[in-house]
Amino acid sequence: ILFLITLVTASVFVPNQLSIFVLAWIFFILRVVHSYIHLGSNLVLRRSQAYLASSNVILLIWMVMLFK
Repeated sequence: ILFLITLVTASVFVPNQLSIFVLAWIFFILRVVHSYIHLGSNLVLRRSQAYLASSNVILLIWMVMLFK
């Protein structure tokens, strides 16, 4: 849900921003990696690293919006 709120906010306040577009795809890829780990080996340390990385990408998107 936070990802969707972030994208809607970004589309309103900073439309056509390439960096946000790229970061959104990085977030998506990290969530796919998180799901793959969860369904596969389910190593909690690796899964939490993927989750933390994706959370940091969301934070980075908000920082880009704040400073643009």
